Amino acid sequence: MTKTKGKNPVEINHLVSVGDSVDAYFDGVGLWLTAADSHGGMSHIGLDASCFEQVLRCARDRVGGDFAALVAKVGREP
Repeated sequence: MTKTKGKNPVEINHLVSVGDSVDAYFDGVGLWLTAADSHGGMSHIGLDASCFEQVLRCARDRVGGDFAALVAKVGREP
């Protein structure tokens, strides 16, 4: 399913591998991250827009280095 967000279509529930055995998808409301847990199950973390913004700010302001540069780069992309 595709949802329009501004000028850009957004794939809904399209699982994307982001590396380190972590997958991400957007459910139309929030960004979900999934990863295998130590018990053989799956762990899920849901981020709404406000939480995602805080993660980006943390990367930009507190982590620095490559993370801050990446956040700045992605922020400039259309």
